[in-house]
Amino acid sequence: MSYNREKEERSILPDIAYSSRGTIEVIVLVRPDGTPIDSYSFKSVDADYLSAATAALVGTISAVTQLIGANEFKRLDVLLEDNRHIIIMPYGDNFLACITKPKPNLGFIYIILDTFLRFGRKRR
Repeated sequence: MSYNREKEERSILPDIAYSSRGTIEVIVLVRPDGTPIDSYSFKSVDADYLSAATAALVGTISAVTQLIGANEFKRLDVLLEDNRHIIIMPYGDNFLACITKPKPNLGFIYIILDTFLRFGRKRR
């Protein structure tokens, strides 16, 4: 049953990327331990590295949120020097991470991600 759920989750990655009209260049679905489940990319990016970085960032943010009494986070957005963003969001028991083009319309991206991830947001 878990396999089918993951297969279903994977199927949304191309839909998210195409719905962003090319604004999302790379998107990965990652287990909490950093293992990539699936990825979709318009650029050549190693999904293993992005997955490991996602797990490290999530671990750090989770530790900080627990310190301040907020058990979970809704979205992590890291602005890079070249004005691209790395956006990480919880999705079910996993995390979705994406890299944008420089200077994206963040409101548009947030709407797309919220729409596609709405049903997987709550942790089981």
